[in-house]
Amino acid sequence: MTHHGGTVRKGQTVYPGVLWDSVVIWFSGRGFKPGYRRIFEARVSLVYILALAFFMVQMAPVRAEAEGDVPGKIPRLTLAVLPFDTAGDATGGVWIYDGFVNHLINTNRFKVVERSRLDRVLEELNLGASWLSDPEQAARLGRIVAADFMLLPSIVKGDGMTRVTARLVDTESAEIFSAHETAELGTSALLLQVLLGRMAERIAEDLPLKQGLVIKTEGNVLYIDLGQGSGLKRHTRLLLIDGSSESGRMVGEAKVLEVFENFLKAEAVRKSRPPAIMDRIRTK
Repeated sequence: MTHHGGTVRKGQTVYPGVLWDSVVIWFSGRGFKPGYRRIFEARVSLVYILALAFFMVQMAPVRAEAEGDVPGKIPRLTLAVLPFDTAGDATGGVWIYDGFVNHLINTNRFKVVERSRLDRVLEELNLGASWLSDPEQAARLGRIVAADFMLLPSIVKGDGMTRVTARLVDTESAEIFSAHETAELGTSALLLQVLLGRMAERIAEDLPLKQGLVIKTEGNVLYIDLGQGSGLKRHTRLLLIDGSSESGRMVGEAKVLEVFENFLKAEAVRKSRPPAIMDRIRTK
């Protein structure tokens, strides 16, 4: 009997219970006995579904690691944004705040602490947002909500202009990491959103994603093959990744101490082992 260009000899038995045999028969064109095709197609479909499910399960940790959601592995930088300090006729409240947070999230650089969580802590501590204009107090709040940086934004409208400013405060040192201002003629809500988007981009540029190698160590001090061209600043947070394997296992954190022309100096602040030459680093 000839079927799909192949021949099934008399007395030859096809075993549909063995998937590999069925695959060989399918591709060799040797054919199927009546009714075996449906069995084969059903089993191939089942195998396809199981393979797809396996692939998705295996990829889930990879996606989570890339997004910084795996505790103890590759965390993402966490930012807490204080309510806007406004002056002039700058009003809008929640929609301005939410719009700015959306701009920050859309940079794909930060995790942002929920405002409800901030408000709850402020209420528990009986603090007003104006009191937090002091970097020391803002840093204290940031440590409570486990933020790496606190963002202190303000909006001023007047004389036909809209001005947005922001200060980024390191929650560990309470130092102002960077400060920006952007302004344009006009006072419309659309212009304000443009300025907020511009500010979010500048803040993301202050904290670029970079990778490098440890080229020298002195105890907890490490030297990294990134210099002034990297855009990294003093107090930038770094993740220390095991360079002895391809596992990508995080073994500590570090902070930039000084940036030189062709390298930077950092200090390991949290670690499971001492830093080693050829360990990899990436910005948090």
